[in-house]
Amino acid sequence: MRRARFRRLAIPLILTGLTACDNVSWGGVRMRLETPSVPADTAAGAAEAAAVETPPPEGPRPLDLGPLLFLVERDAEEATALPVAEIAPGGLRDLPGADSVPDATDRIAEAAMAPGTDLVLFIAGARVGTFHVRETAGVDSAYCQPRPRSRGRLELVPDAMAAQRFLAVPYAQGGDAPLAPYQPEFSTREQRVAALNMAARLFPRLGARWPASILAARADLQRFSPSGSRGPVIATTFVHHDQLGVGPPDSPQAWSLFFLAEDLGDGYEPTFVWYRIAAEEGKGIPRFVDHMDWDRDGSHEVLLEVLGTETRWFAAVSPEGPGWYRSHEEACPDTGPGSGVAAGR
Repeated sequence: MRRARFRRLAIPLILTGLTACDNVSWGGVRMRLETPSVPADTAAGAAEAAAVETPPPEGPRPLDLGPLLFLVERDAEEATALPVAEIAPGGLRDLPGADSVPDATDRIAEAAMAPGTDLVLFIAGARVGTFHVRETAGVDSAYCQPRPRSRGRLELVPDAMAAQRFLAVPYAQGGDAPLAPYQPEFSTREQRVAALNMAARLFPRLGARWPASILAARADLQRFSPSGSRGPVIATTFVHHDQLGVGPPDSPQAWSLFFLAEDLGDGYEPTFVWYRIAAEEGKGIPRFVDHMDWDRDGSHEVLLEVLGTETRWFAAVSPEGPGWYRSHEEACPDTGPGSGVAAGR
């Protein structure tokens, strides 16, 4: 009988669930359990692939904003800036709101008015200085759409040291404009009388109830001279049974009338009229803020602030032919379709 020969066999095995064994005896066969080795280049490749294939967590995408128009108001030795609207090729465009962009105010502040930002200041279309943003300052809820605020210091030409309100654009939008002298404009007696006479002619045309006193109904009158105009323009607001401020009208018969007027050769005539009946469209009293060529198309536009029952909002008027038209009105719950018309077209 032949003697059986036994050979030692090295059998590589991978056993799952046995994690703490080095040597195992089984049926007379001694086995050594080892973790399968992975080539260095394979391990490096797997790590690299994992790094490439695992995307980083997504944060909010940057806002796709064009340049913004700002309103800057002096407060003692410093000033506060508020964004008005986005300057788009076709005119002003509403700022993104929380309904379409989460954390809209924070993201607008971060994108357009962070500390260290410089805004170029204008009055009546003339560059008069710079606003240096020092800090963000919360949210302004006085307007129908909440807006971020920033605070900072003013750097002004001597002629503008007494000014309280400015329009502003980013440095990239207006930094190439030269500093210019600023001369405040004041209405003349002739212009104030002309405004009263034009209002008296407009009341029956619009079907407006006559106020007890036309002079008392005139709530605001300002004169300005936009670049390229035929001469000074007067911007006038009349109110009936109401006040030039945010709050409910005094009567269901309340109305407001805003118009621009120019001397067309035979005296002043309205070139833009905006009449609004509070009971039909909601309160919305426009008043003149300032003018400048914010979209750099060669013509000055006019910024208006509109005062409603509970809040306020912005609108803009742009030149068209011999007259003007309402080119923008911020979408707000208080706003209605309005009845702004461009006269003189």
